[in-house]
Amino acid sequence: MNFLKTSIGLTIIFLPLYVIRFKIFGFPSTLLEAFILLTFLTWVIVFFRKIRGKIEYLKKIFDPILPQTILFSTTALIAAIYSRDFPHSLGIYRAYILEPIIFYLVVASFLRKEKSPLTILHSLVISGLWISLFSFWQFFSNSGSLDQQEILQGRVSAVYNSANAVGLYLGPIIALVFFVLAGKEKKNVFYLISLFLMLTAIILSQSRGAIVGIFAIFITFLIYQIYLRVEATWKVMMKRIVVVSIGLILLLGIWFFSNISNFSPKSGLVYPRPYQDTGVIRICLWEGTRNLLFHHPIEGAGLNGFPKLYEKYRTCDTELFQYPHNIFLNFWTEFGILGLALFIWLVISIIRICFGKIKIPLAAGIVAALVYIFAHGLFDVPYLKNDLSVQFWILAALTTNLVTLPQKR
Repeated sequence: MNFLKTSIGLTIIFLPLYVIRFKIFGFPSTLLEAFILLTFLTWVIVFFRKIRGKIEYLKKIFDPILPQTILFSTTALIAAIYSRDFPHSLGIYRAYILEPIIFYLVVASFLRKEKSPLTILHSLVISGLWISLFSFWQFFSNSGSLDQQEILQGRVSAVYNSANAVGLYLGPIIALVFFVLAGKEKKNVFYLISLFLMLTAIILSQSRGAIVGIFAIFITFLIYQIYLRVEATWKVMMKRIVVVSIGLILLLGIWFFSNISNFSPKSGLVYPRPYQDTGVIRICLWEGTRNLLFHHPIEGAGLNGFPKLYEKYRTCDTELFQYPHNIFLNFWTEFGILGLALFIWLVISIIRICFGKIKIPLAAGIVAALVYIFAHGLFDVPYLKNDLSVQFWILAALTTNLVTLPQKR
């Protein structure tokens, strides 16, 4: 069990090291995949040594979000098969869906035995800390970036090839740490220092999407604090206000997406692009994505198929992006409309479990982490990266562990 605990911890600490790539018997792989495989094999040995005729151990692999997980992974596999980038899409399916879910099952099973989530939390904080320290070294040395353009712009990107990736990875960890710290009378100094360094790293990355996400975390915290202090009648009212507010935001987003041509530049496909503002580039990207989805509303482009299909739908920017840079459009184009619906169902299921234990700071932190993912995800690509997909399923594992914990009073 101790070896499994160590293996899980190291896998989480080194999540960002998927950037170290190599081949095993001719098949492309990453250091992160090697960690996940080692952890899974360790878990299999531990699990099946204990099972030996004891049927109750089988219950450890079942959890409240198992149906959603199975349906989502099946839909993703179908999207990989009909993708316009088959068979490369199967590799994406393995890295973004299969391996993260396998690791989720391992962590969820481990937490049911361990009870305490501290191993997972400590490992996430350490991973965020070394990414932050690496970012500081980049900032002061003006070196060590995979994209020299980011260095020239004064932006840090840690081990990634994009400065935005720093915020995408650190944001959910910041949400967890912030809420866990707020719920303790005696503050953890290591967590406090790590929180400060991670926030500083996000500032140095100059990611506007990350700043929006951090702002969303603080808004969530304020709502949470008010919610804990009001009477039951007001709690019901607050829930309704939040649901209505989210509905209005979604309606506004649908209206904007439908009428996006009114906001896009009319320069046409000009190279080099006559503008450098990333907001304008996003609008052009979303306009082309709208045209693509108008012709492929059900199936989308298939897993990893967006760049090939998007090419003929571009309107005012020539760059062939990997994804539409919006969490809803990302899932719609990659997994189809059903995949998007199942992902939303999965997220709602996680939030519902957390609300059942909302007095526990970790439960509120998980909700805040999801709020960050969607807030930053309005302008970027959360989940669809090796480390981010595993990080999402770690949040799911922490959530299923909440079911076994008593509500804090």
